[in-house]
Amino acid sequence: MIQYSSSPCAGKTTLSTLTIGSNITSLGNSDFSGCSGLIQITSKATSPPTLQTNTFNNVNRSINVIVPCGCLNAYRANQYWNTFINMNDGGCTTGIEDVSANQLSIYPNPAQDELFIKSDSPIKKVEIYSSTGTLQLSDNNFNGKISIYNLLKGIYIVKVYTDTGLSVSKIVKE
Repeated sequence: MIQYSSSPCAGKTTLSTLTIGSNITSLGNSDFSGCSGLIQITSKATSPPTLQTNTFNNVNRSINVIVPCGCLNAYRANQYWNTFINMNDGGCTTGIEDVSANQLSIYPNPAQDELFIKSDSPIKKVEIYSSTGTLQLSDNNFNGKISIYNLLKGIYIVKVYTDTGLSVSKIVKE
């Protein structure tokens, strides 16, 4: 068993990205506790490394977590990895493919003032997050479009909740 230990980054708020090597099988209880500057974790391990209760204590659960192609379900089923809500399988599928697979259209992209979303399933809720994982907009009574006029220019994550599940896509605000 290979373990990364001794809390190398605990409390380091300047750490923004973390790559976990393919040979890492577990992380210690507070290895990355307090790393509030993290915006992305990339794991190259095909089996989710074992985490402890506080491995990622005080780390934003909306950050991007990229896992190896074909391993997404294993990470989502893991007791501690499943607390991260923005997880994808590292290029196995793109946001565009995910949208098509779920019969969902988001347009225009890039957008300026309004974003339109069409789905074969009723849309329950739409959330828009900044690239750092901060919730910017939420609409629980979605009527087909959402105003993004007040958002700054940049890249955003759109989460669309329907009767059939959750779709996550990236958009550009011009």
